[in-house]
Amino acid sequence: MAKTELFGRWLQGSVVVEDQGKSTGQRFFVHATTGRNAAGWGLNPEAPFASLAYAVTRCTAGRHDIIYLMPGHTETIATTITPLAGTRIVGLGTGQLMPQLTPAANNLVALTISAANVTVENVYINASTVAATATVFGVTGRHFHLRNCHMDMGANDRIGIRIGALGCYAVIEDNVVQVTANGPDSWITFVHANVDMPLIRRNHVIASDTTNEFDDEIIDFGGLAVRNPVIVDNVFDGADVAVTSIDDAAAVVGACFSANKCAGAAVNNDITHAGYADLLDGAISANKIAANALSRAKFALGAGEITGDGVVVTRATAALPQTAAAALFTVTGHCLLKRLVGVVTGQVGAVANATKLRMNSTGAGATTDLCATVEFNAAAVDSQFTITGTFANAMIKTVNLPIATAVDLNVMLVPGTVDLDCAGSDGGDGRVRWSLVYQPLESGAQIVAA
Repeated sequence: MAKTELFGRWLQGSVVVEDQGKSTGQRFFVHATTGRNAAGWGLNPEAPFASLAYAVTRCTAGRHDIIYLMPGHTETIATTITPLAGTRIVGLGTGQLMPQLTPAANNLVALTISAANVTVENVYINASTVAATATVFGVTGRHFHLRNCHMDMGANDRIGIRIGALGCYAVIEDNVVQVTANGPDSWITFVHANVDMPLIRRNHVIASDTTNEFDDEIIDFGGLAVRNPVIVDNVFDGADVAVTSIDDAAAVVGACFSANKCAGAAVNNDITHAGYADLLDGAISANKIAANALSRAKFALGAGEITGDGVVVTRATAALPQTAAAALFTVTGHCLLKRLVGVVTGQVGAVANATKLRMNSTGAGATTDLCATVEFNAAAVDSQFTITGTFANAMIKTVNLPIATAVDLNVMLVPGTVDLDCAGSDGGDGRVRWSLVYQPLESGAQIVAA
């Protein structure tokens, strides 16, 4: 019998088949009309919980539970909801059946994202019904994902997403935002310099109701040295009212602002400062043309093979570094890492050798571990290594088996090198062949074997 991601379990006297390729955690269902916040409820759509606020209390941190907001669910948020680490909140339904959350309290942060690896998708966020709601999403946890949501910002809203200290590696993509009345300040505001690698892409922001616009700007860096932000492929629409798209960005480090469209009187403002002038929206510069031509030439010479998932780059088998770190790949520009796999081709020596991968930035950003260490001691030929995309997790090691994870990593790499860092020395016998798949996030960006 072939292996499958579908597994059965007993639930309230019935066998339920779950797709554990999505999550091995618990599933909870929520519907305000048919649900009840009580023991024995929430585990199936016939007997759901009544609120997201209650469902969050039934989750377990790090278990990667999924909360499904059922079609037609509506909920008023008067007290802050704080999802636990690894929780995924998924709205089911489209159009008028998309689940709706409505902030409704003074100085409220509707959802505090203080834990890591929280995802919210396909949810309609209504404009607040109570004056001076502070923030919809207050983000200080790493790897927050917000995708495919609709957010109305009206007279009682201030900030849509407030990213504070350690709110690193946020991915905010494919959302629709609309200003519906005079009141909101910004959609995204950064309030601390200790934020690294935010990725904001493919969003459509209608920044006015044709009369009133954001009081400040759509995205506000607050004059802070946020590190390596990537803001690409967004539509910033002023709806015939002048509005600033990105402001106070002059202090950021290693920015990529590319292929954004400013329409309906929206203006770019600070994204024109030195350092990324050749990435301006709609600009066709000599540098940009040269970078594109160089990328095409390098691909033709075998630096990478373009596939449906991205560009595949393989580094020839080579000896492990000995009690040191050594570059595996060189990163030019900003790239999105999708896969990274190492295969042992020469038996690793039988000595203690805690090993990890790291991103060694050539800019002002610090060296960042891409994973925690795993023991390479005596790794046999055909042993395989990969990472999960969560930097705190150890590198995964498997022996003569399929790689344990095949999910998209979605890790943004900055200019520099991807290094292999070995704590021990195995005498030089151990050899590993490394391969990765990536997508460039700006013109001329690429990864090549070091």
